[in-house]
Amino acid sequence: MKHFLLFCLSIGLLSSLSAQNQTLVDVSAGVQAFHVPLKGFSYNNPQPVVMAGVHQSFNTRQTLGLTLRIGYARHKYQGDALSLQALFQYTPVVANHLELGIGIGGGYRWWFHPSRSVHWTGSEWKNGRAYKGVIQVPLQLSMGYRGISTVQGEFRPYIAYQLGAHFGYTPDLTPMPTSTFLVGVKYAPKQH
Repeated sequence: MKHFLLFCLSIGLLSSLSAQNQTLVDVSAGVQAFHVPLKGFSYNNPQPVVMAGVHQSFNTRQTLGLTLRIGYARHKYQGDALSLQALFQYTPVVANHLELGIGIGGGYRWWFHPSRSVHWTGSEWKNGRAYKGVIQVPLQLSMGYRGISTVQGEFRPYIAYQLGAHFGYTPDLTPMPTSTFLVGVKYAPKQH
């Protein structure tokens, strides 16, 4: 609960920043798997993930910003997960509209186990909690198009790859690597 309240407070602080720096709604969906895509690793059993949040730019060119997200991931083996994520991003524009991005951040994730968890006390097995919290550190690369203007506002579609590390999931695998491919859109309503 305290993490959720901190997230809501952060959104409130973002919206109170100066009006010259644009705030955008960020919505994305994709697939996630647990591994690093290097030689010898196969990308198998990808599961769906959705994210929604806000992006606040820090400068007038809108190349530096902070994205705060809430995410939901579905996984038949690890269980469903809810996450909070803050991502600092640098997104310069090249060739007038092509937005390239790199971002790094941190967050927290709650895994809800699909079956009853147990833990070893040293002498016997005891029932565990129905969930597990882990710290996550994402690194995101993205490419998008800046500038689809309509009467409602501006749309910025993008694709992104996020390599993540989850700390504290198991003592044997820390950090636990994840790969996430996302398709999303940032939206800024027209200022009246």
